Amino acid sequence: MWSISFFKSSRGERLVKEFIEVQPILTQAKITHLLSLLEIYGLAVGPPYVKKIARDLFEIRVTGNLQIRIFFTIRKHTIYLLHGFIKKTQKIPTKELSIALRRLVLV
Repeated sequence: MWSISFFKSSRGERLVKEFIEVQPILTQAKITHLLSLLEIYGLAVGPPYVKKIARDLFEIRVTGNLQIRIFFTIRKHTIYLLHGFIKKTQKIPTKELSIALRRLVLV
């Protein structure tokens, strides 16, 4: 079993949690379902729901009306949710990736 932890900003904000909470109810339900699968199976969830982005960086892929991406990393048996955003292009925006990579080194 894996545990899920939200990255905390220097001000104590859980930015990914706040991002999830402002999404439409159906999108929140999809995210919650995928997080539950991650808690049970870890990276074995695999494509199309989980994709490796870099050495220690992965993304949760939520599809539907909105294309949601949540970057995460794993340390021991804890999944740290680093950054969430709405994807609007095929490529991962450099700005979004930079945010996740900055937070990755802080975990």
